Amino acid sequence: MNVRWIALALLSGLSMGSAAAQERADAFPSRAIKIVVPFPAGGPSDVLARMIGQNMTEDWGSRS
Repeated sequence: MNVRWIALALLSGLSMGSAAAQERADAFPSRAIKIVVPFPAGGPSDVLARMIGQNMTEDWGSRS
């Protein structure tokens, strides 16, 4: 009988955790995202990161 109560408590805890995670996902991103490129400015990695950042801004909207 104790095993049933433990299983019930575990399942209810897991279901509550997933509901809370879904609520927080709606507000993403809640602040600015910083992209760090460990290479010099003007190189191919920098250009690619800037292009990705521009697309992210267009998709999610500007939040500065």
